[in-house]
Amino acid sequence: MDKSALLHQLYTQYLHVMHMSERAAELVPQILKQRFSNTELPSLPVNLTAIHVIDCIGRHKSVNGTTLAAHMRLSKAAISKMGSRLMNAGLVTRSQLPHNKKEYFYSLTELGEELYVLHSQLHHEEEQKFLSFLEEWEMEELTVIIRFLQRFGETLEERIRESEELA
Repeated sequence: MDKSALLHQLYTQYLHVMHMSERAAELVPQILKQRFSNTELPSLPVNLTAIHVIDCIGRHKSVNGTTLAAHMRLSKAAISKMGSRLMNAGLVTRSQLPHNKKEYFYSLTELGEELYVLHSQLHHEEEQKFLSFLEEWEMEELTVIIRFLQRFGETLEERIRESEELA
């Protein structure tokens, strides 16, 4: 096989992996809703970004919008909008310090904490499956895979940044 054919084959696999990643990401909220013991969650408007915002708040306990935006790599406006949605869903609370009316701090409610714990458990399960999958690869192959994923991640971040600058 020549290099051109191999590159096309890699691109085809890339498209397949991206499609499967999207489908897998769509399953996370469904899985969490199925595992959630509180019957309120299946009707809540929860998507993957919302779940990751809940995860970030859960890891940092009480976090301001600016810090949350930086950790999530989202705009402050997007965090504010997401915060409102999560507050309306009963998953987070938003508070202000008495001397600072500009800054909001987000904390999890009991319902949000339950979702955070479930999400952490799901992450742990997925990590174990992934590490088990990686066991079949040799050290040299893993080194190449890491190098590829780092460079690929940088390329995707660059594309996203460029697109955001145009918007």
